[in-house]
Amino acid sequence: MFASAACLAAVTAQSYMAAGPPRQVRSAYFEGQLVPFEAQHETLITRSFSIGPWRFGRREHTNPRDGRLNLYISAPGSQYAVDGAAAFSFNCIINAVPKPGSEVEWDVYWAVALDPALTEEIRGEQALLIDTQAEFAPAPDFTVEQAPGHELLRRYLRVATVDDLDKYRRKSGELPRVLIVPARIMLKASAGEKQPASGAQ
Repeated sequence: MFASAACLAAVTAQSYMAAGPPRQVRSAYFEGQLVPFEAQHETLITRSFSIGPWRFGRREHTNPRDGRLNLYISAPGSQYAVDGAAAFSFNCIINAVPKPGSEVEWDVYWAVALDPALTEEIRGEQALLIDTQAEFAPAPDFTVEQAPGHELLRRYLRVATVDDLDKYRRKSGELPRVLIVPARIMLKASAGEKQPASGAQ
């Protein structure tokens, strides 16, 4: 999904902060509940997809493709915290759980809250899609720093000013409440059954 959007952004999966020792991403939200999520580990000849101290696993740079599952990096969130930098914290959301024991391909998407009125975390794909279909009219004095997910906008989508958001405006001239953009990264990972929501693991 979203593969044909004209607003694709080519971004790199580099770590943007030195925030303590590396830690592994091991869970994601599915329909509001945490499930185990584990990607293939990087090797000596491959590179890892990382955000701050959080490592996902081996990455491949590729365009989204039908048939793959979706992994959304949703900001802001509290599941994966970056110590001393709450604005960089995020949630992981998946759109399906594959068969037990299977390792499948996942397209990675940035899902960034733009509307300052969005004050609650998103923990499911349905809520993400509802908010990306909804629009809001930025106030005349709106700045990128007012967007709840502004740090991911700046670091990964190269959005530093309101003018940089113009390419994401709808025909109405308004902006989506949540901006979803392909990261052009693919992970191979397994995901398990639902488990009690107890934070990042």
